[in-house]
Amino acid sequence: MHNIPAAYLLSLNPTSYGIYKNLRDTPFPLHLYHKGGGLEPLLGKDIILHRLSIEDEPEAVVHDLLQAHAASGATPIIMASSDYELAFMEKYRKDLEPDVSLPLPSPEISRLANNKHAFYTKMRETGIRSPRSHFLDILNSAVLPTDMRWPILIKPIHSHEWKTTVASRAIRGRKVFVIRKPEEWSSLQATIRKFSSELLAQEIIDASEDGHYSYCCYADKSGKVLWGFVTQKILQYPENFGTALLCRTVDRPDIETFGRRTIETVGLPGVSETEVVIDRNTGELSALEINSRHWIQHRLSTRLGVNISLLDYFYRSGQRTMVEEILSGSGPFKHVLWIDDFGYLTHLAKNFFRLRRLHLPAFFKNSLEFSYMEKSKLAPFLSMLMRRLLPLR
Repeated sequence: MHNIPAAYLLSLNPTSYGIYKNLRDTPFPLHLYHKGGGLEPLLGKDIILHRLSIEDEPEAVVHDLLQAHAASGATPIIMASSDYELAFMEKYRKDLEPDVSLPLPSPEISRLANNKHAFYTKMRETGIRSPRSHFLDILNSAVLPTDMRWPILIKPIHSHEWKTTVASRAIRGRKVFVIRKPEEWSSLQATIRKFSSELLAQEIIDASEDGHYSYCCYADKSGKVLWGFVTQKILQYPENFGTALLCRTVDRPDIETFGRRTIETVGLPGVSETEVVIDRNTGELSALEINSRHWIQHRLSTRLGVNISLLDYFYRSGQRTMVEEILSGSGPFKHVLWIDDFGYLTHLAKNFFRLRRLHLPAFFKNSLEFSYMEKSKLAPFLSMLMRRLLPLR
């Protein structure tokens, strides 16, 4: 495999496991930094494991990547699957460039995409609707503006701060907090100030349960979208402000146009997902934020004819013929339901007698894409599933 660029995953999480599935049958080497445990039983022998962690040993990972370039003569290509990974690469950008291909735009565009207040400001400046937001410096002046409507969302300006192992345990994996009165804000500060100094207070768009969408796409180095599609969140945890447990492809040209405009206004290249909500009262679209990386449901792209991970690999390695071939595979719209197996089955166990909350009709109206379950990996999947469900008994 000398001189063939290898693809690298920086950690093993649900999103990077999906990237692994996208790339496991390819002719180039696939590497993963992972200390052990978690989803590892689902991996095959077609991936090279490095027992290092970007959270615990970041400089050792940097050294290993640079050594890989020196040994092979080819530039390693990193695929990003989390905000924490993006933060790691930003921190060590000068050390890694130009020997490693990073999925990062320029520092200014990175700031627009990954700093929630900078993104909000850019949206307002360019006339793209986004929920009204206010910057909070929790260490100095954490006073909420008096003219914001309650309830209010509180989220970190930099998402990765809540994604570390310690932070995630302390806040129970939350992405946001909903506060309904000033007293709740006072008690919340003591918890989150340990992990974040800069926060965003954001008004909540009154969206119906089915009013949460994403524009998912791949853009060239200038930020021009090459291909994209739209998904709709059907079931989230926590409700309305969480990660999707069920998500489906939808044919919504209005959201596609809005999402494309958002991405091209920011000028964001590569893989991304723009979260969009629809105001139930006015029908207006609002851009919440951008995930400037692979997102958890990205394998829906393969069901629409485009392997977005392969597209990223070939574009960044300069193989334009392969890029055109992948894009030519895009077919007609298909109704596909993506299922977080573990998350949904946990939800099913908790809501077994509340049929409306199970969204069972969606399973019969769409073809299915499971996050983890495969016939060839059924035994380790069932073993992991039982470990997750037993605590619920």
